[in-house]
Parts: sequence; structure tokens; C-alpha cells
Amino acid sequence: MLCTHVWVSDMGMAVANTKLRPSAHIRRFVQAARGHFKLDDQALAIRWICIFLAPHLLQAVFAGVGDYYTCRFAQKAVGMWISPTILFSTLTSWFNLHTAVRPLSNSLETVLTVVALFYWPLPGVVAEIDPRWQSGLRVALVWAAVSCVIRPTNGVVWLFLGVHLLWRCPNRQLSIMINTAIHNFIVGHFTCIRVLAFGTVLTLDTYLYTGSFSALLTAPIIAPLNFLRVNVFNSISLFYGIHSWHWYLTQGLPVLLTTFLPLFISGLWLSHADPALRTRTIPLLYLLAFVISVYSLLPHKEFRFIYPLLPILLLFASIGLHNLSPKHKWLAMVALVMTNIPMALYTSIWHQRGVVDVMRWVRERAQPGMEVEFLMPCHSTPWYSEVHDKEVNLEFLGCEPPLDPTDPTYMDEADVFYANPRRFILDRFNRSSVQGRAWPTHLVMFEALLKMEDEDGSLRGLFLGKGENGEGIYRECARFFNTHFNGDWRRKGDVIVLCYNDTGEDFVHIA
Repeated sequence: MLCTHVWVSDMGMAVANTKLRPSAHIRRFVQAARGHFKLDDQALAIRWICIFLAPHLLQAVFAGVGDYYTCRFAQKAVGMWISPTILFSTLTSWFNLHTAVRPLSNSLETVLTVVALFYWPLPGVVAEIDPRWQSGLRVALVWAAVSCVIRPTNGVVWLFLGVHLLWRCPNRQLSIMINTAIHNFIVGHFTCIRVLAFGTVLTLDTYLYTGSFSALLTAPIIAPLNFLRVNVFNSISLFYGIHSWHWYLTQGLPVLLTTFLPLFISGLWLSHADPALRTRTIPLLYLLAFVISVYSLLPHKEFRFIYPLLPILLLFASIGLHNLSPKHKWLAMVALVMTNIPMALYTSIWHQRGVVDVMRWVRERAQPGMEVEFLMPCHSTPWYSEVHDKEVNLEFLGCEPPLDPTDPTYMDEADVFYANPRRFILDRFNRSSVQGRAWPTHLVMFEALLKMEDEDGSLRGLFLGKGENGEGIYRECARFFNTHFNGDWRRKGDVIVLCYNDTGEDFVHIA
């Protein structure tokens, strides 16, 4: 969302210079939010809709498309009898409800993946003599190419499916290879797919990161290649956490499925026991095993990385749900609703809401000369995507990964700050030093930070303690509830805003 303001409102806010994020993912929100930005006061309502509402509505449309194609894909894979249970599963899955409407690249990746899977000629599902075989493959390749543009790691899915298709369709092997290598490479659809995808990525990424189309000739930028080079080949992702090899099996899948897990296991067994069903679902089972195995080899793991597999996971869970007796099916559906819906509501409405509320508070009080320093782990809050005001200067603690990931002594700015917060603050805002700055008008932090103490004292005493004139440097002017629990001690407690005593802000407390 940050890139929206580089293209839309001319904020001049530089995008991270890593050049790792494909701009195609950002571009879709730009098109939704572009609107008329040179508006008079009478059009502020329209501007608000264009900037704040349109991107969320667009993402909701994508989520709806994902649910629709999840049902269509399941119907095609196993039969129309799966329709009621797969619809129920995709609409009640807490992880799907929580993630599908978020503007993450993984959310769009999941939608594109399930659309491509619907058209893909799965062996055992689409016969080789079916006239839809070739046309379905071409359409699937289009969506698969776009999904790989959005997330290069999605190529793992299509690597397996492509090799599996060649292996299971011996009568089509020569045709596939010839069409791909010769005919489609020269004049066919595959050329259009490749040229269009590559040209779009190259143009958008180069223009977004350099601000000039002439850089296409001098310094072209291909974000997906940079993404693979930095995160995979250079192992920069290790800086953001290392997980055990079995993490996706012991934590990833159980969290994604929660109470759907027993039904998923039952669905796997039923699919294997039924010969006709096994023929149709075995490629999907192999795909799950392959992708999870490959992702398990990477040290850094996140739940959202396997989100594109959720439609397939829910398909097997729906098979398990369908085969229950009417009484047990009803009880299972009640249990799924009672567990998944509250989870989705809690994580979407209450959990970590303070980091969003504080940005809206900043937006409502934005004015020229306002400077806000975020003393919290980097990327804890949204950024200019919520503020939309170039007159407000926002600063946060940096967490740039090391150029050499094997350097054990490297500490980013956030680590240096939390090692000695009081000393860091005094050095940062010391006007007598070369790099010292004036105290900002506002400080934003988690409550846990004010409770920290060292040999020099606490930050509460530094910020709120009484000075020579009987007043502290800052005073608490806003407090926002954030979460009931958090595994990171640095993010515990409410989100607190401290205002410089000259600002005159009234106190705000949102529980």
C-alpha cells in the first residue's frame, strides 16, 4: 500500500531500496485508489472513498473470486456432491476469513492459484481426449504465470504440476514439449503469456523503483529475481527467524485448519480407500506433500506461505465432512462454526487493533510540522497507507537485514535501541551531536517500553518525569488497546502516544 502514494498522491515517499517486492501486486491497489487527487473541499468525501475504501472493496472482490473458484475447483476435482460442504468449509475457515480480505501478496497469490488449478488438466479428472484439455492448460498457464509474478515462490506449485502432467500423460508428452518449445514459443499462446508477464514486471518494477522509463535501457529492475537472490540464494530471510524442519507439519497445518484438522485426516483416508476418488485426488495429495516438503527445507517459515494450499486442504476436509452421518455432520458443522467464527472475529476485530487505531488517530490530527517517532519493533504499524498526508513526518526504527547474513555481530537499529533504550534516545535527540535531532512532537510506543529500566533509569522517568519547570518532556495523550496476548515481549501492553507538552493534545483512551 505504501507504493500507492508514490504513484497517486506524489508524496515523494521512497519505497524500500531493496527492490524485492513485485510492483504488480501494488499496481492493483493503485488502480483502485487513483481517483481525482486534485480535488476541492466539496469532493473530500469522494477522495476518502477513493483512498481508503476502494482498496478494501477491491480486496473483498478478490476474496469472493477466491471462494467462488475454490468451490468450482472442488466440484471439478471430485464431483458436484462436494458443493455444500466445500462452500461451508471455505466460508467458515477462520484463516480464510482472516487472511483473504487483507491486502497481502499471499492473498492474491492464493486466488490466482486456485483459479489456475480450476483450469489445470489434472490427470484423472480431465481426460486426454477431452477438447478442454489443451484450452484449459493454456488458460491455467496464464493465471499460473501471474501468480508467479506476484510471488515467485509459487513456482514450486507449478513445477510439480508441470512435471506430473508430463509423467501422467505419456501420449501428450511430445505434444506438450513441442507446443511449449517450438509452436507456442514462436507464435502461440505461451509466448504471449511469457512476454506479457515478463514485460509487465520489468516495466512496472523499473518505473516504480527508479521513477523513469529510460532506466529500462540502463538499469532494468526485475523484483522477482531480486527476491529469489536475496531471500533464497543469499538466505537473508534467516534474519527474520529460523524454524525447525517440521514446523509446517506441527504448527503450520494445525493452525490453518484448527478444528478442520480431524476432518482433513478423515478426508485423506476416505480418498485413499475409494479407488475412484483416489484417482482424482492423488495428484492433489502429491502436490501438498511436495510443496510442504520443499518449503520445509527453507529455514524461515510463516503461516501465510502455505495459504495457497488452503483450498486443497479444505477440499479434503470437505470430503471428510460429507461422509459423516447426518447427525454427526450437523454436530460437526456446529462445532466448526462455534470455533472458527469466533476466532476469525477476534483476530480480525480485536487482536492487535491498537497498531491500526493509532495510525488513524495520527491521520485525524495530521497537520504541517507534525513529527511522529515510532519507538517499537519496525513495521509494527501500517504506515502512510493510513495517514495519507505528506506534511506529516513519520519515523520508525530500522530493521534492514545484513548484507552478510552470517555475520553474528550484526544488530539492526531496533536491536540497538532495545539493548539500551535510554541511551539510544538521549543520543538520537541530542542537538549538540552531529546526528542529533529535535524532540519530535509525538512518540508512539508499546506499554512494555515504559516499564523497562536499566542502570540509568527508566524511559517513563525520562519522558514523563518532572523537569525543572515542574513538567516532563512529554505527557500521555492517547492510549489504545492492542491485544490480550503477544509472544513478543516488546509488543505487550497498550499502544501509547506521548505528546510534546507544547502540542496541547487532549487525552484519548480507546479500550
